Amino acid sequence: MKTQHWIYLLILIVILTIIVGFFSSLFQQTTPSTSVPQQITTTTTLQEVNQVLFDEYFSELTTAKIPLKVQEGAEPQPVKTQTYTAEDQICIVGKAKKDIPANTIETQFYSRDPEYFIGESPFNIEIHQGAFASCADSGLPSGKYNLKIFMGDSLISVLPFDVTE
Repeated sequence: MKTQHWIYLLILIVILTIIVGFFSSLFQQTTPSTSVPQQITTTTTLQEVNQVLFDEYFSELTTAKIPLKVQEGAEPQPVKTQTYTAEDQICIVGKAKKDIPANTIETQFYSRDPEYFIGESPFNIEIHQGAFASCADSGLPSGKYNLKIFMGDSLISVLPFDVTE
């Protein structure tokens, strides 16, 4: 059973690495910092967390980190935090109360102050009941961010985090 969890963890890491690569390319394609980011006017910024739905599926959901460069064969344990550097991988860790089908969860990254949308990505994997972790290099520049997690159209969690130099 432990082998299955590690396989799912590795799959999550690969998927998040692909997702983060996508977000990295978004930052490389942005205009110079003198431009003003577009303000979000969609309902996602006005949505409140659906605590009932969260409580149905999760007992815990938070951010953590592992080193960006991991020695071959090493299996680092994510350390819960909300502060990252360029040398860290950002992780989503939690405990699922029941199985969650693939493509049910979607993550959206927002900058804070002012809030603007950076990018989104679906979780293309199934989450099984119990502890899980998914980590990837964020590729985000220094700043303050919110990771919004959705199930369908329902916002179930907002996880603030900072990237420092």
